[in-house]
Amino acid sequence: MKKIKNITRMEYGAPHGWWVRFKYDKKSYSKFFNDKKYGGKQFAFLSAYAWMKDTKKKDGIPDTPYLVGGGARSNTGIRGVSYSSSSKSYFASWYDANGSPAATSFSVSKYGDKKALKLACEKRKKMEALRLTGYVTPVNTSRGAHTWDRKKYTKEELIEILQKKAAQLGRTPTIKHFRKTRPNHHKFFRTFGSWNKAVEAAGLKINDNTQRRRRRLHQT
Repeated sequence: MKKIKNITRMEYGAPHGWWVRFKYDKKSYSKFFNDKKYGGKQFAFLSAYAWMKDTKKKDGIPDTPYLVGGGARSNTGIRGVSYSSSSKSYFASWYDANGSPAATSFSVSKYGDKKALKLACEKRKKMEALRLTGYVTPVNTSRGAHTWDRKKYTKEELIEILQKKAAQLGRTPTIKHFRKTRPNHHKFFRTFGSWNKAVEAAGLKINDNTQRRRRRLHQT
């Protein structure tokens, strides 16, 4: 059965069933669907899925496979839009589909109070719409710039990313294919210990150049 976001299978101990859990705007939603109560594993899952869909629709929660940030900090009463008295600016803040935070400001001195607020609201709305389509903030490659991918990837997620890249290329990807991406090659090194170990874990063939270097080192 295909894995669905926010629905977890519980089989570690009785009772068995499906657990629906998600958060939005600082509110938690949770409900357990017992196999026996709902007529078996499949019917319990369908009930859990229907409840999740109905609840999200009722409370106006975006139904998306990507991260839903919910309530961002605000002192204006508008989610994701805040005012700084020290800089005299309105700030729009948001998250991309990987959960990486971002923000931009609009000066009251430059735009005036009403226009600065309007621009911040429009920016927040635009970036939220992009996030729900899977938008990821591009890595800033300009000299001296530093960007951090704060998302924590599981081994399974990294393996899947490698396998998808291999399918696109028609061959095993190399480190250079992940130098300016999210996740970048450092994520694979930290998780697996080396690039080749990550490649092997994904069931891919190690590149010929690497194999030749290994043979030369072994012969010497």
